[in-house]
Amino acid sequence: MKLFQSHSDKELKKITEEILEEKLASILAEVRDVLNVTTNVNQLKAEIESLKIDKSRREEEYARIERELIHKIGLEKKRQEVEFGQLKKEAKLDARTEHLETDKQRHEEQMRFLDERFTIEVGYLKDMMSKMMEQLPKANLVFRKEEISHGEN
Repeated sequence: MKLFQSHSDKELKKITEEILEEKLASILAEVRDVLNVTTNVNQLKAEIESLKIDKSRREEEYARIERELIHKIGLEKKRQEVEFGQLKKEAKLDARTEHLETDKQRHEEQMRFLDERFTIEVGYLKDMMSKMMEQLPKANLVFRKEEISHGEN
């Protein structure tokens, strides 16, 4: 123990305090580093949770937008189907109307033809009757009432 005796108690105490202070400073620095890392980890965990919540909100928003788009697409498809049906009906109606107009014109032409033909035929009959009447001798026919009633029976 003579080794330690060469130094005075004050010096030993001073050296021990210095070593303890260095060790305490070193431990304190490590504790601060651990505390800083822990604080940083806690902040990162909080940020991760915040980002998860934000991600969840955005996913829900995108899902809502997608549902709305699908709904709008469905409505647009239905509108186009209805519009196509209406256009189809209008096209059929236009075709029928055009066909009716053609039939009407053909009917009017036939009626004109028949009217002209009937007028010509009546003219021929009148002419023929007048020629026949000219050829027949003129005779007055007198019927008695009794002969007419016998003739009908």
